[in-house]
Amino acid sequence: MSRARQTLLLAALFIGAWIAPIAEAAALPVQRVTPVVRAQGWGRPPAKYAGARAKLMARRAAEVVALHNLAARLDLPPGGVLRGFTWRPPTYHADGSVTIIVEWRPPRG
Repeated sequence: MSRARQTLLLAALFIGAWIAPIAEAAALPVQRVTPVVRAQGWGRPPAKYAGARAKLMARRAAEVVALHNLAARLDLPPGGVLRGFTWRPPTYHADGSVTIIVEWRPPRG
């Protein structure tokens, strides 16, 4: 086999190795990604309470702030209703404060 023929055969194999994955990727179905809007809230316990009650009050404050921030990011009018949101697990800090994240995905339609 001549040197030119060997080079041509090697080039064809090399190009085929690149074209096959591209053709397979083009055949895959397109998946739509829905955007996620996230907002974070932070709350701290009141000074005159301690224990579990203070922890619950700090968490509730963080939830209210997170929902307020989410409504602001979505430009929701005052008195508007916010539905379809999900909570991420809260993070409790050593000083008693709580951080929580709320997520909202637009409804499919």
